[in-house]
Amino acid sequence: MSHTVQHKLEYGLVRFLTLPLRYLPYRCALVVACGFAATAFAVMPRRRATAIARVREVLGAEISTREVQRIVWISWRNIVFNLVDLVRFPRMTEEWLQRVMNLDDAGRALASVRTEGKGAVLALPHTGSWELAAAGAVLHGMKLFSIAADQRNRLLTDYINTLRMSHGMTLLNRGRANLRDIVRRLKSGDLFAILPDLRQRTEGLHVSFLGGEANVGAGMATFARVAKVPILPCYMTREGWIRHRFHMLTPVIPDPNCDKREDIRRMTQAVLSQLDAVIRAQPEQWFWHNRRWVLEPLETNH
Repeated sequence: MSHTVQHKLEYGLVRFLTLPLRYLPYRCALVVACGFAATAFAVMPRRRATAIARVREVLGAEISTREVQRIVWISWRNIVFNLVDLVRFPRMTEEWLQRVMNLDDAGRALASVRTEGKGAVLALPHTGSWELAAAGAVLHGMKLFSIAADQRNRLLTDYINTLRMSHGMTLLNRGRANLRDIVRRLKSGDLFAILPDLRQRTEGLHVSFLGGEANVGAGMATFARVAKVPILPCYMTREGWIRHRFHMLTPVIPDPNCDKREDIRRMTQAVLSQLDAVIRAQPEQWFWHNRRWVLEPLETNH
């Protein structure tokens, strides 16, 4: 596959800029990243304004301007910190992960799934350092897999996917993944990681989320129902700069006695209702800057 000059330059620039972030001490790498985040934040007034409007849309007009600005800044800084965590994946050790990540809550739930010998769908939103959640699950002996979509720059896509797989996670190509393979993996005990807080580009499920109606994918609940495995809603938080906590919420179980479509909708709503409460309680932990705003109406062609 040939690559354009622009894609090669983008790839080379990313590798050059992220190289020191991989080898510097963790706190030093985050200091450098914080400086980059602050610079980028200052020169992106439109993105800041968009994020501020989203926070007010969800949390209400009564929230103070200072608090909104704090939420928007920490949310942006955390996404840059998340990228630092990602590029450091190949150098992360089990000892380091145990030192910086609190897995007590999630560890018990993951251990239970492993003991029962069946898989589960891990519903993980864009909170904290969500990339580290994969390493945490693998640390507890789970075989983790997810689906990766092809991006415009295949060189960057391959680089990012290689980083994600460096701790043992399997990535399936979205264009080649099929229901039968995913269900087989779930039934054999694997954990399927899904980001549930994204707006679906095509017609999906319309559920209540963050005070509005979100069009989200039905895959999460469909896979769980067909494979007869639970959905495990969970989320990551960053505590300060260098500490992380992996939280597990109430599992959502398929109901074989319920109508299939209704059960899929019920499970999806149950997951997003729990994540809604988490985001409202700790809004700075969520990524308000996503270009695919989850509450945007479905795009239609006339």
